[in-house]
Amino acid sequence: MPRLDEMNEVQRNRILMRPVRVNDAVPWTPAVAVSGGTLALVTTAGLHHRGDAPFVKYDQSYRVINGDVVEADLLQSQSSIGFDRSLRMRDINVVFPIDRLRELVDDQAIGALSSQFYSLAGAQEDSEQTAETIGGQLASALQAIGADLVLITPTCPVCTHTGSALARVLESRGLSTVVLALVREYAVKVRPPRAVFVPFPFGAPCGPPGDRDQQLSVLRTALATFAADQGPVLVDFEGEAGPGYTPGPVQASAVERASERVTAGRTRPLRRPRCAAITSSGCTGTGTRPPSA
Repeated sequence: MPRLDEMNEVQRNRILMRPVRVNDAVPWTPAVAVSGGTLALVTTAGLHHRGDAPFVKYDQSYRVINGDVVEADLLQSQSSIGFDRSLRMRDINVVFPIDRLRELVDDQAIGALSSQFYSLAGAQEDSEQTAETIGGQLASALQAIGADLVLITPTCPVCTHTGSALARVLESRGLSTVVLALVREYAVKVRPPRAVFVPFPFGAPCGPPGDRDQQLSVLRTALATFAADQGPVLVDFEGEAGPGYTPGPVQASAVERASERVTAGRTRPLRRPRCAAITSSGCTGTGTRPPSA
């Protein structure tokens, strides 16, 4: 599956015309210092342990992933076909960056990782409803294991919508979140508290398979947003898919458009957000607010 900007106009518009709630207010939980905090990983990629029940279409449940998990323990049962599964099969860190996060703990960039991680299926008909249904449960589970910070990773086109809505729910319940965004327009409308737009193919929000340095760069950029004192924060990651990247064939998505009962919200012109700089001390600016209708 290619990046959004590599699709033709019809294919691209089908994704961008998905009804997405446009939010004004942004929930905000000030973050603890990353170097002293406990980070939990939540993915909408539909990953789960081999012995767990697979996800079904529009699944409204989540799976627990053990903190000591290794790649061979995981399977994927995401219903969307709108992303390249081969990227994850080559390197789990493209979407579930457990090895890179452990390296950042060893480097003392992160205080600790949580004892459990969580996974859900991001390909949903109603992302907001799914976020409310699962988010409340996840918030309690995350707080019970002592998580302070939450990194949310998507995989399919709709996953950015679901992940952004989930970030808002978790943030409103006292957790500091950052979501990687594969569809920037969804992040602008949904307005998660902190987001990093990544210019990678669907299926690889953390960077290309085997590109350890770029994966670490994505994660460091995401972690730096926790230093902001107000939101929303939307950072554009400056990266490339790599010299060996060839766009895969465009596939139809198994996820239908949201039903008419979902309110599309108001239409607003998009404006590039600003993040003054990403430095070793964090993000020195915050994203701009979409202009009023």
